[in-house]
Formats: sequence, structure tokens, C-alpha cells
Amino acid sequence: MKEIIGLGAKTFGKLVLVNVLCVFLVLSISVIISNTFKENIGYMVYGVQEGEEEPEHLYNYYFKNGEDTEKAKFEAEGYTELSEHPITASTETGNKLFLTISGLFCFAILAVILYPAVWKEGSKDRNLVHFGHIAEDKFKGLKVGAIAIIPAFLFFAFFIATKGSLTADFPVVWFKFLNSNAYSLINLLQNGVVHLRDLPVLNLVLMALTQITVPIICYLAYLLGYKEISISDKLVYKKKEV
Repeated sequence: MKEIIGLGAKTFGKLVLVNVLCVFLVLSISVIISNTFKENIGYMVYGVQEGEEEPEHLYNYYFKNGEDTEKAKFEAEGYTELSEHPITASTETGNKLFLTISGLFCFAILAVILYPAVWKEGSKDRNLVHFGHIAEDKFKGLKVGAIAIIPAFLFFAFFIATKGSLTADFPVVWFKFLNSNAYSLINLLQNGVVHLRDLPVLNLVLMALTQITVPIICYLAYLLGYKEISISDKLVYKKKEV
């Protein structure tokens, strides 16, 4: 058990690295998509108060809200030189592409970083079991992965318990970055909610469950390593056959 805990701790360290890499990846993809698929959704209005020189931001107007009735109010209050500056946002197609690409790439990073070490552990244990040095445990990878996500589950449990008090104003967006290996899924579960107090407990529970991909990957990696099945070798072998 001590060995499993140690491997779980190392896997948790790799999971932290995965989340850091996924944050940079998500931000990079966001910039590319938002600049490629964008539309004008409104404008910011600036104006100069009578007797002043510097313009100030007055309000934001969005086309979805219908007719702009604010401008006349500010003109009546003595504001002049009202100017409009476009507000752009990613299109619906852009958002779907962003979430799909981000999700696939983040999962790939998660698998690539966690898989090899656990696979090697399974391969090593195969020989140890064969010679009678240790008992067979085909669920070892699952246990390692489960230990690795204990901090994440404790993290979510804390926020579930305090969402109505201590952490009511916590920005939900941070869940996406602190658990960025599942950024796209958590983004869908956020459903536009800004503060934790407005997020249903069920959504928080589902956010926590997005982390079960870690023990699943570790379980499969260990099992394949134990059976000496190398996915990369099979891919290379098939490629040579072609």
C-alpha cells in the first residue's frame, strides 16, 4: 500500500503539471479562435462631460437588447462627443470549436503525461508476479489514479460545504483553470454562472467527477503494461505493414 500511495503522490504531481500546461494551451487556443471566429455584438460608449477634457466610459450597449435608449439620456445630462467602440465576441461556431479542440488537446496532454510511467509500473509488476515476489493486483493503476485525485475531491468537497457562506462569492471561472485538464467539460457545467453561490450543488459534484478520467487512464495504462501491450508499437507496426 505504501508503494501505491507513493505512486499516487507522483501521479498527483504530474497532474499539477498537466493543469499548468492545459492553462497555457487553452489560453492560446482561445486567442486563435476568438481572432478567427468573431462578430460584433455591441459597442462601448464614451463621452465628455461639459467642462471636462478627458472622455469617460459611460455604458456598454449590446445589440441583443434592442434599441439603444441610453445615449439620449447622457446627451440630456450634458455629455458631448459621444463615441462608439465595438465590442466583439467569438461566434457560436467559434465557441464550439474552442471547446472541442481544447477538450481533445487537454485530454491528450493528460494521457501522454500520465500513461507512460503507469504502463512501465504494470510491465515491471508482471515480472515480479511471475517470479512470486509480489501478489497480482490488476487494480493497482486504478488505486494509483484514485489517490492522485484525492486533493481535487477534497477541493470540491470544501466548496460544496461552504458555497452558501464562506465561498459564496468565489468566481466559478477558477474551477476551469485549477482543473484545466477538464476545462471544456467544466465550462459546460458552469453554464455562464459567475459566483459559486449561484451554481447548483449537482453541477459542482459533476465538476468533481470530471477528474475520474485520471484513474481510468491509470487503470488502462497499468493493465496494458501488465499484459505487455504497447499501443505505440502496434501503431508503428501497422504503419510499416501499410
